[in-house]
Amino acid sequence: MGDKSLADFIGHSFVKEYSNVLAAKPGELHRFYEPDESYFSHGEQGERTKDSSGKEVEALPYCKGQASIHKKLAEVNSKPCRIEVLQRECQPVNNNGSTGVLVQVIGWLFQEGLPARKFCRTFFLNETTATDAQNKKKSYLVQNDIFCFLKEEEEPAGDEPAQEAPAAAEPALCGPPAPINAISVAQVEAEQQAQAEKAQAEKAQAEAAAAAAA
Repeated sequence: MGDKSLADFIGHSFVKEYSNVLAAKPGELHRFYEPDESYFSHGEQGERTKDSSGKEVEALPYCKGQASIHKKLAEVNSKPCRIEVLQRECQPVNNNGSTGVLVQVIGWLFQEGLPARKFCRTFFLNETTATDAQNKKKSYLVQNDIFCFLKEEEEPAGDEPAQEAPAAAEPALCGPPAPINAISVAQVEAEQQAQAEKAQAEKAQAEAAAAAAA
């Protein structure tokens, strides 16, 4: 299985689990982040803030570390919410010999008592290895998270509005949350092998039926 396929599997699994926790137990979202070397930016498209020199720049405010991120997440997710994913893209990142995954999500955020808002969110998942008494377990923790609400698009003057097909929305999952754990490459390869064997068996049956009918 190629790196892109593995990145897709890890990224898609992460987005489902993160959405699940967001809907069911938002107070536990900080468990997805690295304890110290993690960053979280949150704001709106075009928002301006001040840099270290006091100069105003077009950038989102951010916080660092799991404790600060926990506080910020509790602030922005104070109302019950869920997301609908419109598009999700994952890419592998070679990070000092380990497998990192870059994940971008575009979707809608629904919060109780507030209008739905479109957003773009980018995660960098860093591979980590936790050692217990029996074995080593690989997992993926969020090192970088950038969340940006998107502005309503304005049609250029004189242009006809584009006709877009409705996008299929993926509802957020609900159920007991669980932190993202090791994603088994062998498991993915076994699933792909099973699908290939099934397709081969169906082809053989079709050929046999055609030969019998001849």
